Amino acid sequence: MGMPANGPGSFPAATVASTAAASARARSSSTATKALTRGLSSAMRERACPTNSPADSWPLRTCSARPTTDSRRKSMFSTVPVRLSGHNRFAPASDIPVSTTRAGGKQSVPMSPPVSTSGATIAGTAFDHVAHAVVRWQDVWTRYAVDLGAEWNSGGPGPGFAPAQLRFGNGARVEVLMPHRVEVNDFLDRFITGNGPGPHHLTFKVPDLQAAIERVVEAGFEPIGVDVSDPEWMEAFIHPKRATGVVVQLAEQRIPWASPPPDDYPTERRRRPDGSGPAPPASLRWVAHVVADLEAAAGLFVGLLGGSVVDEGMLPDQRWVDLQWAGPLGLRLIAPADGATGPLHAWLGGRSGRIHHLELTVEDPAGVPGVRPASSPLALMGRRGTPVDLWELAPEDNSGLGLVLAPA
Repeated sequence: MGMPANGPGSFPAATVASTAAASARARSSSTATKALTRGLSSAMRERACPTNSPADSWPLRTCSARPTTDSRRKSMFSTVPVRLSGHNRFAPASDIPVSTTRAGGKQSVPMSPPVSTSGATIAGTAFDHVAHAVVRWQDVWTRYAVDLGAEWNSGGPGPGFAPAQLRFGNGARVEVLMPHRVEVNDFLDRFITGNGPGPHHLTFKVPDLQAAIERVVEAGFEPIGVDVSDPEWMEAFIHPKRATGVVVQLAEQRIPWASPPPDDYPTERRRRPDGSGPAPPASLRWVAHVVADLEAAAGLFVGLLGGSVVDEGMLPDQRWVDLQWAGPLGLRLIAPADGATGPLHAWLGGRSGRIHHLELTVEDPAGVPGVRPASSPLALMGRRGTPVDLWELAPEDNSGLGLVLAPA
């Protein structure tokens, strides 16, 4: 019996034996958030750090756990309250700190205090994947699998959410998250109900989570949701309030894993125009993250997480930096130029940051259903010129996460 059309269920009978262990891992140690899959929301709330936020879409509101000491844990969370007011999808825009000089905003509340990352870089960090929250996996399967050639990598149902990692031609991955068993943990369901589908988090793999947490603390950030109970998958998070508007997950994974796809994962692929066969899979190259303060973002993603600057530029209304790690996926940081009040500033809407789109290279991008020539300022941001062969899909055409397609 295959996976039903409206969500995850039983795996195909022929693969039950081979997927039992993988499904268990998908429920307990997914790269989305192992702590969330274990239904810890209610337990964590009982011992959570204080919060006054009405938008309780981020359930890991706990004081830091091992390997930090009790004294360090006390100092970290007694001086910096853990409030849920820094992410574009977790709180009203009016609650989100923003730099008044970088983006030309009028808010009087500054961003998070400057972070010193001198000597605090986490060695060996890799940008692992970007997560996309959707109502149903199937809402984006045609786009990612049929149109762009992504293959199933791993996933399965769990309490609260079901992760599905999809792998593109260059090995970069998108993790598609949908609500599942919301009676156990409804954090993702509330996230989507309140904000709609869209980008959810960025995951960075580290070789030693304990050492990484020490670097995070040294850099002036407060790790939350620390879970080192399973040696195969250990994790911690940096709150979006301090991470330029996006949840940042740090994870140590010692044993890679995979699982067979559900029965209804698409196997058909977009055909080449000349009929010679299926188009090759697209390559996922960049996550485009618009930030209010480029220096603050660089402090996190370069200073702490060790991204290498491979390109940077400036136009009258914007500045950008392209970052790369050892893996195939890169991060493009774009900020309004000082004092600029154009489309980027308007789209931020007072937030400290928002992920706008993914950029992929595709054979025959014009042949992808639903695309249009890229002309919107946000699709063209982070570029010195206007490529005539760049194509785009607006966020509303891909469950809240825009796509920009360049020729392979």
